[in-house]
Amino acid sequence: ARKAEEAEGDSKGAKDFSGLTESVPLVFDNVQIAKILPHRYPFLLVDKVVHFEAGKKAVGVKNVTANEPQFTGHFPDRPIMPGVLMVEAMAQLGGIVCLQDPVSDGQGEFFFAGIDGIKFRR
Repeated sequence: ARKAEEAEGDSKGAKDFSGLTESVPLVFDNVQIAKILPHRYPFLLVDKVVHFEAGKKAVGVKNVTANEPQFTGHFPDRPIMPGVLMVEAMAQLGGIVCLQDPVSDGQGEFFFAGIDGIKFRR
């Protein structure tokens, strides 16, 4: 079992990290993302893209709050973002890369077929 002070330290770290993205220039905002991806609340898991290399990679941000619907049961006493939703967020970010030039003209459909060897740790 983890100590309460370790858990508190994690929370402060998350707040510090969130602050780092506030002044980063946006590549895609939530309005642009909604034009690219078919996902909508509560299953749209990318709020902004802060780095984008066409056809290669992207860095996205999901603003997670204690009010997220999945936290009511995962876990009520210590909310943790479910690992499967972390993977889905990465897949959605991959979709943003795939639905932009030079990979696509935005009209195609891309499906995430699977992932091997993933592990979630404390």
